[in-house]
Amino acid sequence: MPMFRRMRPRTAGGEDRLSALPDDLIRLIVGRLDTRTALSTAVLARRWAHIPRYLAELDFRVSDVLPPEYDRTVALRRRNMPRDTFLAEMLDCLMARCEIDTITAFVDGITGFLEADGGPADGDARRRAKTLRLEFFQTHDGGCVVDHLIATAVGAWGVEDLEVVARQASCDVLQAPPYRFPHEHDCLKDGLRSLTLEIRELSLDQCKFMEIELRHLPMLVRLACCLTNTTKLVFGSVPSLMHTNLTFAAESLIVRKRCMDYFGHYIIGMPPTMTNLVLRFTGLRRWMLPAPPAKPLQNLKKLLVADLPANWDITWPRRLLLAAPSLEVLHIHVPCSEEEPNYGSMRLSSLEALQRHHHLKELAITGFLQRHIWFLKYVVNVCTSLQRVILLKDDGHVRYNGLWDWEMVGQQACPWSNDDEMVVRKIIQSGCKPLVELSMG
Repeated sequence: MPMFRRMRPRTAGGEDRLSALPDDLIRLIVGRLDTRTALSTAVLARRWAHIPRYLAELDFRVSDVLPPEYDRTVALRRRNMPRDTFLAEMLDCLMARCEIDTITAFVDGITGFLEADGGPADGDARRRAKTLRLEFFQTHDGGCVVDHLIATAVGAWGVEDLEVVARQASCDVLQAPPYRFPHEHDCLKDGLRSLTLEIRELSLDQCKFMEIELRHLPMLVRLACCLTNTTKLVFGSVPSLMHTNLTFAAESLIVRKRCMDYFGHYIIGMPPTMTNLVLRFTGLRRWMLPAPPAKPLQNLKKLLVADLPANWDITWPRRLLLAAPSLEVLHIHVPCSEEEPNYGSMRLSSLEALQRHHHLKELAITGFLQRHIWFLKYVVNVCTSLQRVILLKDDGHVRYNGLWDWEMVGQQACPWSNDDEMVVRKIIQSGCKPLVELSMG
């Protein structure tokens, strides 16, 4: 029996079926791709060439170009491995070649992207990106290209969210001075300085700045800083700042000269408009001493003190509680530690013992231990509006919802004994508000 082969209808010469797709469908497809893949779709069809201009987010990262073996090699060299000198030098040469090739590809890609953009076009031809994320090695060529890209993105496209990560090259050949934006010879410096007045969200991650000064950011609402070698953070004119995340991640155990050990001296001029504050201590060296900020935080409503070092007294946040008369939510996270800290019981002056707090409604402590009883007694005795107390033991942790929101998570099964629970309830009943909701996990 003869076999009949199904014949597909032939298309007319030069017909482009991909171009026949509606724009909304093409944008939906391209919007689900990463930036590099989305930009490469321009070669598929004529009508696809303009679609990447509608991408709301653009990501340019050298880590997307680096081979997977690079990170493993860097990790080995940081551990001073391999021990053999010849093998170590060979790995260093391979890393250097990989970084040079990556920088070349990154610079060429950004340059081609900007040339294809055609400069700050007007009308419907300009890009619609509102978020730009950059990651690059600290080199002279990379810095100049990044300057040009940032200037175009902020000035011509109207980018609102900008994230910049400057990675340090491993090889000595590529070492360069710290990245500065804009460069001294950038003719757009004055224009870019005026554009910073519109910044609403600023995130600084692993930047290693010795000092950070926010001079004049009138529209800044959200700030996140991961501070490693920073010794001073100065809040200048930030009248709109409401949400702040400060992560203290000191990488060295060596204390720098003139290092401000007091929290109130380290953080200068915290604005009274702040309503939400996250403090984390994740570095190797835990050095911050409990001192209140110079000015009271009149409008602070929510405070999280997380990763509190085990060798600190849990009463460290007490000074912040007294400095925030409108605080309604206080959450404290103490990570599990095998070492028992050595410090005495809580000491209060007569003035602090008499000072009442009239707005705190919720207290949550994760990693609660018997030695924290004194702080619990203090809170229930001075807080006249307390409504809820949450005490979570060792397995409790903080679940972060972005940089400025969080929730405390504990065990499903309660690990508390009946005697311990009875002691806690008696402490609460002896306070200002005996009918407080108690959750234990």
